Amino acid sequence: CAVYASQLSTGWCLWRHRWAAFCFVSLACGAMVNHTPTPCLYCLQGNYEFGISRIMKSLEPYQTKLSTDTWFYAKRCFLSLAEGLAKQMIPFKESSWDEVMQFMQDVEKAGKSIPAAFTGAGSASVKEGQTVGQEARLFRGMFTKLRQLS
Repeated sequence: CAVYASQLSTGWCLWRHRWAAFCFVSLACGAMVNHTPTPCLYCLQGNYEFGISRIMKSLEPYQTKLSTDTWFYAKRCFLSLAEGLAKQMIPFKESSWDEVMQFMQDVEKAGKSIPAAFTGAGSASVKEGQTVGQEARLFRGMFTKLRQLS
């Protein structure tokens, strides 16, 4: 992405904040099209495997990049994927299923103590005290059911 090169050349942020900036750029480039959460431009061209893998890679290493903010955008992409798979509109390779399941297991472990949403206004739809790890477990269960249907 051209944004990466421009950020590196101008040095617009401190080194310790670059990981967050790069992660958000990857998620933003990969997750929003016309202000609608979709798994990136590649997915609009029918390449969900690459788009989802890009989102998963943008959160590595999970211990530093996984946060309430990054999970907020990433999970919307996985919801879009689940919707397309449920409608049987997206062909998905076996290796991609394995990657998504492994990603959810890793996020479940790394997100045990990360809140899934900020408390306060607008968070009424999230259970109080729910963590990213708990949401990843729910996603894993949903993708297991979708995998059986395909």
